[in-house]
Amino acid sequence: MGRGLYIHIPFCKKKCNYCDFVSFTTIEMIDEYLDLLSREIELFKELYKYNDIKTDGEFMPQIDDIDTIFIGGGTPSILSSKQLEKLFSILRNNFNIDDVVEFTVECNPGTVDLEKLNVMFNNGVNRLSFGLQAKQSEHLTLMGRIHTSEEFENSYRLARKVGFNNINVDVIFAFHGQTKDDLVDTLDFVFDLGPEHISLYSLIIEENTRFNTYLEKGIIDEFDESEFIEMYRLSVDRMKKNGYRQYEISNYYRESIDFFDKKVNEKNISNVMKNKTSENETNQNNSNENEISENKTSENENIKKKILTDKIFDYSCKHNIKYWKQEEYFGFGISSSGYLNSRRYTNVSSYREYKASIDNGRLPIEFEEKISYIDSYNESLMLGLRMNDGVNMTIFESINDLENRDRILCTLEKLVDDGYASVEEGRLKLSQFGREIANSIIVSLMM
Repeated sequence: MGRGLYIHIPFCKKKCNYCDFVSFTTIEMIDEYLDLLSREIELFKELYKYNDIKTDGEFMPQIDDIDTIFIGGGTPSILSSKQLEKLFSILRNNFNIDDVVEFTVECNPGTVDLEKLNVMFNNGVNRLSFGLQAKQSEHLTLMGRIHTSEEFENSYRLARKVGFNNINVDVIFAFHGQTKDDLVDTLDFVFDLGPEHISLYSLIIEENTRFNTYLEKGIIDEFDESEFIEMYRLSVDRMKKNGYRQYEISNYYRESIDFFDKKVNEKNISNVMKNKTSENETNQNNSNENEISENKTSENENIKKKILTDKIFDYSCKHNIKYWKQEEYFGFGISSSGYLNSRRYTNVSSYREYKASIDNGRLPIEFEEKISYIDSYNESLMLGLRMNDGVNMTIFESINDLENRDRILCTLEKLVDDGYASVEEGRLKLSQFGREIANSIIVSLMM
């Protein structure tokens, strides 16, 4: 299994009112930043020599062993076509991207055009992530978004025209002023477009954001917890009814590549089943009539299930799954993070410090730590239980501290008895009710 590669592009036309990611509006610095990014990657390669250097007695993983790329921000799509070409050239010159199965670029509606999208498509990008957040203009204005829903739709359709067949749409819910009808209207708008993936996040008001200032001044209110749960349940239900499979608390992918062409599926299934049924009847001429009927029904169901399974394409975000499963990934650019050999590192968030480090031949790492057993256990819970697939029960059974293990196993038993979780095929999975209070459940299981 390959590793992930994250590249941070910290530039925006305007910072959104809820955003606490590191970003700047000084777009005139983009060219210099791309040069620094290239030098950071080259410096990393020079220092670690493709596996020739050991860290704490362990070899660093090969830097070109990559199968997912995610370019985030900020707003990567704010780059000009020429700057995008430069960025992709940096990647090609430093990494072997022939085995990359997923290559995502985050895009902000209103910052893409036909030329930029063609540059992305022709350089191997095969997944786009568009931020809609809400359909209603008053909500977009409150959030500080730079686009309208019409501009979002135009950008989305332009991407389809270019040939992108894997698109994610980000939506935010449970924020000041939003009603259930607003959420339904936004979701129906997205369903009509039919993206392959939808990320649906509840708003968390972070420090150092305009929203936090609005909250302190009483301009906006905290969202009601019971209203949040109602909206979450409504969202999960509507996602399911519209053919989207939940695989993580906030993420859904479209179940079948032919979801919007069911008639074709049904016709194909019918034709194959007729052929299979004919074969079965020939082979069972001497069998009891009732037995034939029962076998035929069972066989038909198996055939149908197999055909439908073959048609399903997994549009889950492969790169984000690496984070949730604690798989390894490289991170380059201001404030980016990486995870290698059970060691996490985070780059500086100051542009001045980032530039100074690279100019002085140093990696711009601000923080680095070896993940301890307890940290690894706690992170496995925090990240793994967000996924519908859950976590392997062996992480609980291998706890060395008997007092902690007994406490946690008793808590697990109660969670299962109360319907908040289940154990299936050796994995602990949260139920839908459990996902609604996932944070408190995770805290109760932590060491």
